[in-house]
Amino acid sequence: MVNPANFSNKTAAREYAFKFIYRLFLDDFSEEKDAIIAEDAKYIEAIVEFEESYIKEDEEHIGNGLNPSIQNHGQKLIKGFLNEEKAILGTIEKSLNKRGLSSIGTIEKAVLSLGAYEILFEDTPKKVVLNEYINLVKKFGTKESSSFVNGVLDKIQK
Repeated sequence: MVNPANFSNKTAAREYAFKFIYRLFLDDFSEEKDAIIAEDAKYIEAIVEFEESYIKEDEEHIGNGLNPSIQNHGQKLIKGFLNEEKAILGTIEKSLNKRGLSSIGTIEKAVLSLGAYEILFEDTPKKVVLNEYINLVKKFGTKESSSFVNGVLDKIQK
């Protein structure tokens, strides 16, 4: 029997990972991204700082909480993406139909990056990956984002 709490935790972990990766794609954090890829200590420092900000309740983070399951799965997704970033971004770019990565928004890029990582490197059922990341982009992106992300992830999974 499937545990509904497990789905909820994985959904929360995907959002956690998305927020971390999104931040790394912002221009202000490009140096930090290079540092955390190069050094495990910088990665751990960045995760600790992120989690302190993430769980602090404020207008942006109402009711946030992290249990070990969310943290572990989220960090697995983050680390996995960072380890395979070149291959993942290359795969996404091939699926963009003559567009470059620079032409897509940061939210969409972060969602596509994690979705492509799960499709290419994890055993998560493809339908689950598509559904989870479409819901994530619906929550944080524009109206057009969900159909765009759906189209790109669908190409990647085929």
